[in-house]
Amino acid sequence: MALAKAMPIMPNAVERAAFLRLHLAPGPLLEILNALSFRVVLAGVKLGIFDALAKGPATADAVAAAIGADARATRITLDALEPLGYVKRDGRGLYRNTAMTSKWLVRDAGLSFAAGFEFWEEGFFTFWRDLETSIRAGKPAVDFYAWIASKPDVSARFQAWMTAIAALGASEVVAKVPIPAGAKSLIDVGGGHASYAIAFARAHPSLNATVVDAPHALAYAAKNVDEAGLASRIALAPGDFWTTDLGRDHDVALLFNVVHGMEVADMRALVRRTADALAPGGRLVVMEQLEGAVGGSAPKAATRLMSLNYLHMIGGVVHRYEDVARALGDAGLAKPRRTKLLRTPGTSLVIATKP
Repeated sequence: MALAKAMPIMPNAVERAAFLRLHLAPGPLLEILNALSFRVVLAGVKLGIFDALAKGPATADAVAAAIGADARATRITLDALEPLGYVKRDGRGLYRNTAMTSKWLVRDAGLSFAAGFEFWEEGFFTFWRDLETSIRAGKPAVDFYAWIASKPDVSARFQAWMTAIAALGASEVVAKVPIPAGAKSLIDVGGGHASYAIAFARAHPSLNATVVDAPHALAYAAKNVDEAGLASRIALAPGDFWTTDLGRDHDVALLFNVVHGMEVADMRALVRRTADALAPGGRLVVMEQLEGAVGGSAPKAATRLMSLNYLHMIGGVVHRYEDVARALGDAGLAKPRRTKLLRTPGTSLVIATKP
């Protein structure tokens, strides 16, 4: 029964039978309700409801005063958030954040996904309006990269969200990437927020890193690098990974969450270009969601939905492991192998070595 009180709206056993097996009730209605639930949680994020409750239990009137909103409307909103699993209300009329909310949506929390909700407001209500156009044409209706470069506030939300996701799994990633003995140089191609370069630099004190990405992405990276105290060891190289000089003789090269933005031919070209920047014995590491990487209906749905999202927003796709491994091998790298990540299910590392 606990699942019936968690977002997204999850029917209990009787409701699942009625909606999804016996078709006594309209199953597609759940999609509409889940869309509404996203919008309500987004309102909680934007209004600062969860941040206000992070200070302690409060009445609806007190929350309304803290966020500068109407008391009646705030109570109605809090009551809507309760069955979704984001707040709890006790017998005294006090509301509090649930453990899930405290961990994931309070802005000062270490793993806050609040910026992700704000970014997806733009994604859903701007880009996804033209989904049918992209499907008909087989390519994005809008140039995502040009659009986000023109909107520094949206870019910052996107990078903040990516930083939170990286914080969730960076320690596992670092632990599962074998760094060559005596390694001194790492290049992070399309490294955006620089969180992974920071994690590797912290774990390997002899390692210096260069992060290559668009200027608007590196503006957020500079903040992360400065806060980590690693400005002397992590260089930021504004540009794009097709024309910017990637250098030579790097011991490690990262292509993290980059190749899903490409069709197979372009993915192969970028892998080869990155491999050319490695020293003999250097490691190229691809991190991506991969088709068929995990079982289960939820991971499968997530992978397929993100594949459509990549097509629509950037003309890409979720690749198969076989295609990534073949690209690494054809680039002259040896023994590609996949390592699945536990902290971010559906995502894998694919590691190969330059002979």
